[in-house]
Amino acid sequence: MSLRSFLERHERAAFVLLLLVGLVARVVWVSQHGRLGPMICETYQAADCFARTGGICDGFFRGQGPTSLVNPVLPAIAGTVYRAFGLGSLTSEMILTAFSLAVLCSTLLALYLAFRRLGAPIEWRFAALAAALLLPMNFKWETVSMRLFEGGVAAALLAASLLVVLRLDGRNEPLGARDYLLSAVLVGLLALINPPAALGAYGALGVLTLKRVPVRRWAGVTLVMAVGLAIFIAPWGLRNERQFGRLILARGNFPLEHALGFHPAAVAPDDPAAVFRARARAIHPYSDNPAAPGRLEVERVGEMAYMDELAAQTSAWERAHPAETVRIAVRHLVEFWLPPTWSYRIFGNDAPLVLPRQAFVWATTLAAFAAIAWRILQAPTGPGLYLACVLIIPSLPYALVQPVQRYRYLIVVLTFFLAADFCARVAAHLAARRRSAPTGPRPQARR
Repeated sequence: MSLRSFLERHERAAFVLLLLVGLVARVVWVSQHGRLGPMICETYQAADCFARTGGICDGFFRGQGPTSLVNPVLPAIAGTVYRAFGLGSLTSEMILTAFSLAVLCSTLLALYLAFRRLGAPIEWRFAALAAALLLPMNFKWETVSMRLFEGGVAAALLAASLLVVLRLDGRNEPLGARDYLLSAVLVGLLALINPPAALGAYGALGVLTLKRVPVRRWAGVTLVMAVGLAIFIAPWGLRNERQFGRLILARGNFPLEHALGFHPAAVAPDDPAAVFRARARAIHPYSDNPAAPGRLEVERVGEMAYMDELAAQTSAWERAHPAETVRIAVRHLVEFWLPPTWSYRIFGNDAPLVLPRQAFVWATTLAAFAAIAWRILQAPTGPGLYLACVLIIPSLPYALVQPVQRYRYLIVVLTFFLAADFCARVAAHLAARRRSAPTGPRPQARR
């Protein structure tokens, strides 16, 4: 019996077994060396404030007051757990870890089903699944960071959006506004949690609309998508209007993140990690040091006024140095897709097996792009366009900030499945060439 026929007969059992092995590996990993302790960060502090007050506050430091630094979803979830089971308690962190792992399972299931619908061979789908579950490359993000950071939930919503788009594209009849209801909810929530990911999902839905929706129904589809977006971002935007006097629809920290990546020392740094850390110490308000310049400035003028100061300073420098600005932006985009060695050690020097991890990431990324190109060349209006949207569009806004490793998690698992799709296509192509090659003996040349 071939591997393919075995997996086809036992697909569900094999999927569940591989999933359980991957989850057990993560539980063992996170249970060691104090990794189940709370991850102290801006979102942790906002969750603490939510547990105490029911508001989104204290993102940079305790006592700061209302903040727009973080989106409200993850602090509300974690804050509810902390209110019930104690701030940073073992029970709370175990519950949040279980939540993070459940989100991971959702991402894997959605992508597995999406690539099954795309016709990827079952053995290669399981190869991608095994890479995502068994290689210890992202254990930290999936068991520690994603308890509080939005990357895991954003990746799951993006994968679910892709699956819904592919299912709608597979229908025989023209689509209408009613068919977009689920997508409107998924992508509306995604826009609140991670706007770059939402741009990719909206791009895929735009392609679907052009392909499958009659022009006379475009207004209804637009209305449904607009209502789905407003349901999630309008309450947060109005809250920010009341608190800060301005309509902030997602997070208000873009000036800070932009200033961290665009400044004179970032043009051609000899030690990029050291430059980034020095810049963070100089301007970031989140710091253990009460005398940190950024923190003192937020205490003096407030969060929004400080963001305005950073925006003005960065904008002035960029206007005076347009060539350097473009150079940094292009480098950021390259670093997002092909992370340099230093990015693995940006917050310390304890990252293990950097070179093998980097090589694997580069290989899977390049193979993912090759898979999309192959699909589009074979079928210019086919599903490859949806894959291009959800993979490429979310990366573009990260050219405006310094892309750290955590930001890439949005598309990491998707690149595994796309790389497997590319390998499957190469294997099928080589097999076809072998079958078409002549099998008889070559004629002897006459003398």
